Amino acid sequence: MSIAGIFQLGVRELDARYVYLNMQQVQSLLQLPGAASSLDIKLHDLFEAQTIATHLQRLTGLKVQSWMETNTQLMNALQSQRLSTRMVGLFVALSVSLGIASVLAVSVVQRTREIGILRAMGASRQQNIGGCSCCKGPSWACWAPCWGASAATGWWRSSTCLQRICSPSPSICGCPCWPRCWPP
Repeated sequence: MSIAGIFQLGVRELDARYVYLNMQQVQSLLQLPGAASSLDIKLHDLFEAQTIATHLQRLTGLKVQSWMETNTQLMNALQSQRLSTRMVGLFVALSVSLGIASVLAVSVVQRTREIGILRAMGASRQQNIGGCSCCKGPSWACWAPCWGASAATGWWRSSTCLQRICSPSPSICGCPCWPRCWPP
């Protein structure tokens, strides 16, 4: 057997342990003709690994481990990162909302003189409130984020569905319309 090249992954533990050989050479070296000790599968959606591992174990009866089982510390780190990202997003949204509310409050305070002039000219309280920013500003402040959030949610769901429709593995796609788009 001769060394054809050196391949480094850049991770010291993996570089020290892994050797890449031709399948026939490994089988003759380990005296396992026609057999394999392990098999790695590359998935398009990393987070479907546990579902697919369970499915493969039921189909074959062999021991199947997903990367989520073997790397629980990494999964915990990813979940912690996701949680911290959501918390930062929540605080950003809260601070932006408070900023918008303060701008609207200042706008209303600046309009009090105009409201007083309208009242002095004979405008009733209902006409005054309907025509000034006292009512319009807060209503926009309440409804605009709701409209924006619903539009963003709709966009996100449609893009997720498009990713599923064009998924190269229709058996795990989960989209009800995959027979129409598979094969591409």
